[in-house]
Amino acid sequence: MVVFFPAIQKGDSVRIFICMTVIFCMMSHAYAADGMFLALRSAHTNVGVKYSGYGNRDDTVSSYKIAMGAGIDAMGFEFEFSDISGAKMIADLQDGIPLRGMEKNNINIYFFNITQETEIFTDFFILLGLGAGMAKNTADVDIKLDLSEFGESDAYTVYENSHHARTFAWNVSAGIGYMIFDGLSLDLLYRYTGIGKTKYKIHSDSIKKNLSMHEIIIGARFMF
Repeated sequence: MVVFFPAIQKGDSVRIFICMTVIFCMMSHAYAADGMFLALRSAHTNVGVKYSGYGNRDDTVSSYKIAMGAGIDAMGFEFEFSDISGAKMIADLQDGIPLRGMEKNNINIYFFNITQETEIFTDFFILLGLGAGMAKNTADVDIKLDLSEFGESDAYTVYENSHHARTFAWNVSAGIGYMIFDGLSLDLLYRYTGIGKTKYKIHSDSIKKNLSMHEIIIGARFMF
């Protein structure tokens, strides 16, 4: 079951990001390896869309991320690219009429992330992170009139188009890491990402939606 968080305005997101950054920088007794690193990550991603007037839809897909950054004392700073492709939202658009819509979302996110690492046991550490950046969402919309239940073999296309939007995105994460040996660590994280509100038009109708993601992420960091 997916929990949809209340919509957070862009200004609120920026203030949250700044406040959490200050808090993280004040934390002490932490562990992190100094130097540059490359991180490769794979995620189990649930994409949720809250439509204005059409309810909530969600889909779960696999995604990947790649990041480059540096560790300085207790902090990690990185630039991360995420690719989330093929999340499909399907809905019956009108009661009593077999008019079915499918919106396939392909999302690219460019994040700047900050991570705090706190050692709990030898080679084990807690990871707390937050990030902000830009999301690019391509929504491929396909609306068909499906008459198969009436003996028709074909579905008739009513509307088909692609819509593009760029929005402010932010994330918070928590997890655990393990230093396998000096220079290589494995991380397991939960991350919530807010992608924000977008809208597009289908003929004279304006479709408004709010996107968010819940992710379980496993990754490896190579330090050099």
